Amino acid sequence: MIQPIKIVFTDCDGVLTDNRVYQHENGQELLCFHKADGIAVSALRDIGIKVVIVTGERSSAVVRRAEKLHVECWQVGADHSKQYAVESVLAREGLSWKDAAYIGNDETDVYCLFHAAIGILPADHIVPGLNSGRFSKDEMAIIATLSIRGGAGVLYAALPLLRRK
Repeated sequence: MIQPIKIVFTDCDGVLTDNRVYQHENGQELLCFHKADGIAVSALRDIGIKVVIVTGERSSAVVRRAEKLHVECWQVGADHSKQYAVESVLAREGLSWKDAAYIGNDETDVYCLFHAAIGILPADHIVPGLNSGRFSKDEMAIIATLSIRGGAGVLYAALPLLRRK
């Protein structure tokens, strides 16, 4: 049986956003976030579940969104992997993968998706081989694919899975 989740790690692009980037002619990049995910962060915080954004991109828009939501943000870029970021936070918090849920949408999230107690994907994920038998049941606890696309309130839609006791 899976124990209650204590921490949620989420990718940004393709999960909290629809994976598109709007670029102004001056070079400024804009991202669109769903307000329901902010509600989800508050709901999780209220029941003692920490939320951490882990992204491969370096973006001031992501940093500002994390600040607004009062959540930690790791922008790993080329310096580190998402695995490194998650394991660093887990070690610091005295937690393990069994305490964690991970929400991701692409190949850079695979390790974390399959090591967390619960791996969650939006409907439009691009994780190769997920349904082809590439992964054995021994590699995962629960993998859930939601019915909504990235950027449409994925974290909010995942609340029933994350609130399980």
